[in-house]
Amino acid sequence: MPYKIIGKIVGDDGYPIYQSALIEELNNKGEQIASVLSDADTGDFIFLPLGENSLIRISSPGYKELKFAAKDVPYPKITLYALDSSVINFTRTKPTNAGLYIALGTIALVAIAAYAIQKNDQKKQAATAPVKSLPAAKPKTNTKPQARPVKTVTV
Repeated sequence: MPYKIIGKIVGDDGYPIYQSALIEELNNKGEQIASVLSDADTGDFIFLPLGENSLIRISSPGYKELKFAAKDVPYPKITLYALDSSVINFTRTKPTNAGLYIALGTIALVAIAAYAIQKNDQKKQAATAPVKSLPAAKPKTNTKPQARPVKTVTV
């Protein structure tokens, strides 16, 4: 029954290496009998060697190769070290939320300025508007028709 190895390949800075790593199972002559590549973006891999005593080699161009018995492969991550620190030696910046804070601050300032301008315009309009007097009260009218007295004239 195959033995299962799950892990992640990272560089000495703790981040996934900049390319895929090759995970191989070697026979007793040192020849490759099975292999798999790690994910280039995350460094994750799953490998199924024949047994827990199988020899596993992990390599990637520019990094020192590592060999382990399948049962001794470090879990959860395997760290590869660069062959030459001048070739592969850079620090990755940690993502920050500075851009988000600047954008939100700018939006807030624009909203406050627009509100202040609107209030200022309303005050100017109120000050320059003529004072309107209330309309004169209309006389009350009765909606019922009233009977008028009829004058009779005799001649």
